[in-house]
Amino acid sequence: MAALERLDSFSSAEEKWQKLLPLCTVDTLFITAQWQRVWWEQFSDGAETMILCLKGEDGIDAIAPLARRNGSISLIGNQEVCDYNDFLVSRGAESRFYSSLLEHLDKEAWEVLELFSLPENSPTLHYLPDLAREHGYSVEVREEDVVPGVALPNDWDTFLQLLSKKDRHELRR
Repeated sequence: MAALERLDSFSSAEEKWQKLLPLCTVDTLFITAQWQRVWWEQFSDGAETMILCLKGEDGIDAIAPLARRNGSISLIGNQEVCDYNDFLVSRGAESRFYSSLLEHLDKEAWEVLELFSLPENSPTLHYLPDLAREHGYSVEVREEDVVPGVALPNDWDTFLQLLSKKDRHELRR
């Protein structure tokens, strides 16, 4: 199993982070290095940062931006400020990363791992619960909030056809 490496700071991780993010299934503002660094500077309140990375053949395959406080490990951020949160995992490295993450956490001191604000397409929701159960952990997955959304067509004309005649008229007016 590949071992995770601990990075010293956001500044040491930022360039790697920026290269990795576009390769991930989940790519939102809330998991950018810049957002997480600013959040940490404002709200970390004495927590210990645990930025872990998984190296691959061509660079970094995954980053786990974690914080530890009072026996609890969580993603950096919180539900009040971060709509979406997750690990940064390049497509294809999921199995290797989540297995390595659990191997690493087995050696850490903690009682609760709290992963909040995961989007429904998160590979974390797909891989981690079953792997954690295999490691003997108790797992609870619950719906936190529902974010409304709509899938839009690729072009303007197709979008217009989805509207009622009256709405098309009002839009053109």
